Amino acid sequence: MESSEAVQDRTVSVTARNDLILLSLALALSQTGVMLYLTVAALTGFGLADNKSLATLPLALQFVSMAAGAFVVALAMRRYGRRPVFLLGQLIGALSALLAAVCALQGSFTGFCIATLGLGIHNATWQHYRFAAIEQAPPVWRSRAIGLVLSGGVLAALIGGPLANWSQGLLLKLYAGTYLTVAALCLLTALLLLKSRLRVRRSPARGAQRSLRQIAAQPGFALAVWVGAIGFAAMAFIMNSTPLAMRLYGFASSDSNWVIQLHTLGMFAPSFVTGRLVRRFGSRSTAALGIVCFLVAVSINLAGVDKLNFAAALLLLGVGWNLMFVSATDMLADSYRPEDAERAQALNDTLLFSVVAGSNLLAGFLLELHGWQWVNLMVVGPMLLTLVFVLWRRERVVVLGERG
Repeated sequence: MESSEAVQDRTVSVTARNDLILLSLALALSQTGVMLYLTVAALTGFGLADNKSLATLPLALQFVSMAAGAFVVALAMRRYGRRPVFLLGQLIGALSALLAAVCALQGSFTGFCIATLGLGIHNATWQHYRFAAIEQAPPVWRSRAIGLVLSGGVLAALIGGPLANWSQGLLLKLYAGTYLTVAALCLLTALLLLKSRLRVRRSPARGAQRSLRQIAAQPGFALAVWVGAIGFAAMAFIMNSTPLAMRLYGFASSDSNWVIQLHTLGMFAPSFVTGRLVRRFGSRSTAALGIVCFLVAVSINLAGVDKLNFAAALLLLGVGWNLMFVSATDMLADSYRPEDAERAQALNDTLLFSVVAGSNLLAGFLLELHGWQWVNLMVVGPMLLTLVFVLWRRERVVVLGERG
């Protein structure tokens, strides 16, 4: 006979599925918008900027605003709940995408950079879908819930490529039609989120909270931030440079759209099994497998500049990111107490996206000055160092005791 706790866990997990599915669909639409934006942002920056080495500056500014807005977003969610802030983030995304379209049509590089700051705030809000997933499911479901929500990106991969090709034909001047499509996707996501009933977790008394210094001092927290930041930064470093590199090697925009579509599929398709890998082998071993995928992807890029090289490398790059990102999120959830959740999540995202912002800014300069090969070689050292960290101590660092 099942224990009352087991029955409750099963009941909660069945009830939570609806919200997890809604979060997954919302992530699919949000990630589709990001995919559309990423396929053209560097090209738009290249067309607008007088100094072509600044082509990836708008992308870097997007991650700067993501990092800067992470604390504000997390604290707002603590006070007002997840859903209102998710909805506000989608509205900001729609307005910012409209501004990007206008600036592309008018030829304003400065205005386009301002628009990307708003898109960064938008991204900072929906990045919390994975944290909302943790709250909707019982502990035993945690890694699977994260994977289920991230699996919505598979839909983004399937529709993103065709939608990118279609949207780029709407208004040809510097891809303004793509930004209008991103705005429409933000509004559609907001309508979807209105149907959700995200469970609100009661916040403990403020006196029970630890300081940010105490949170950051947890060994598990430091490792989670490092793994997430290096995986995300290395992925963005190569991915955001790929459309520019393919253009320099004579490929059409439709070719880079297809490659980005494959990359997005690689980012999210493993989510159906990554949670199970984490539960079976542990987050450190799963992260190590992701690092191996990154190193193989770099090797493929260094082996040649054919279309298949770009495609295979970015597909593996996406798989590596998924394994590292889910593992890092799982490590992070083990490193803080419930009363510290929002602050720990905010500190994690602030540090993570600060690193990603720097990597994006460096990517444009490196590609312009030293070429595609150096863009790839730059990620090898950090990846090998991360591999040492995750394998140095194989046992998990648990602050809260056994999970689920």
